[in-house]
Amino acid sequence: MTTQKIGLNKFVLIVDDEKILRDAIQYDFEKKGFTVLTAANGNEAIDILRDNHIDLVVSDIQMPLCDGICLIKKMKIMEPPFPLFLFMSGFSSYTQAEVESMGAITLISKPIDRKEMFRIVEEALAHA
Repeated sequence: MTTQKIGLNKFVLIVDDEKILRDAIQYDFEKKGFTVLTAANGNEAIDILRDNHIDLVVSDIQMPLCDGICLIKKMKIMEPPFPLFLFMSGFSSYTQAEVESMGAITLISKPIDRKEMFRIVEEALAHA
């Protein structure tokens, strides 16, 4: 029995100001076959998005300079088309419905349940 990696030929951008968490999530996505780029805040993410095809953005909400809300707003007015977007947060004043109305797939809580995160990602990519 062979298992296909869910991220094969998919590009993900991980955006988080916590380097340890960013690196851990990057490792997890690379294990699943994704090509991964990273950014420490929304401004860095916008620069990466301008120069690269990205299938999925996984972003913290609370970050310095340009937080996740700023990032998703800036992404909506960019070309090429808006990639799938997943919010993560240890504490957020935003509800599930609010982040979905902004265009995000969902909001997952830190500490991140990796199995749940990849279930959500796999389902979203299958319907993209």
